[in-house]
Order: sequence, then structure tokens, then C-alpha cells
Amino acid sequence: MCTNRKQRSPLLSIHTRIQDESLCAEISDTGPGIPDELRFRIFEPFFSNKSHQYGGNGLGLTRAQEIVNSHAGTLDLDLHYHQGARFIVRLPIHPASSL
Repeated sequence: MCTNRKQRSPLLSIHTRIQDESLCAEISDTGPGIPDELRFRIFEPFFSNKSHQYGGNGLGLTRAQEIVNSHAGTLDLDLHYHQGARFIVRLPIHPASSL
């Protein structure tokens, strides 16, 4: 049932596509976004903008980036997206073979 509320819950969207022999996944939300002054710090280990009452130790994005990097991919924050936050994951379809 749809209710008419003043405040809506943030929506999470995931879109995938193939681009330049990579799988691209865009993960976006309609939440408050990441303040411009914090955008370049979010991947730093132990950095968190959450208050202590909500937990979090500042390792989530750092660990996610490490996992993606270990698969020869990239995880980036879309700096041009301002309707929430959007992260872009790129993973090669054919990873370089190790000899």
C-alpha cells in the first residue's frame, strides 16, 4: 500500500552494463549523499562520518575497494552525481592471465 508521507525512504538502484570489455555496475541511492568536503576521504581506512551510536569502524568502503582491486577492477565514487550517492564498479570480463 502506498502512503503519502512527507519523508520518503531512500531507494537503492543497481544497473549493470558491458562497456569496453568490462562489466560496469552502478550502485546509487537517493539518500542524503556524501558532502563534497568528505568525498575524497571516504576510501581512507578508519574514516567514518557516522556517529558512534550507529556503529561502523570506517572499513567498509576500504575493504570493498580492496576486494574489487584484487579482481583487477576499480571502485569509484561518481563525483558528478548529486541526487544521493553513486558508486561505479568496473571489473574486466577477461582478466589478464598470469604466466
